[in-house]
Amino acid sequence: MKIHLFFITLTCKQKYKDMENVVKEYSDVKGTIKSLI
Repeated sequence: MKIHLFFITLTCKQKYKDMENVVKEYSDVKGTIKSLI
């Protein structure tokens, strides 16, 4: 049971990391667009 929970936490953390990267990329793109305008 504990191992199962561990894997869920790991997956959630990985998903969260991906989300963070997406947000970072998105703000980078927004910054690029702002500097172009």
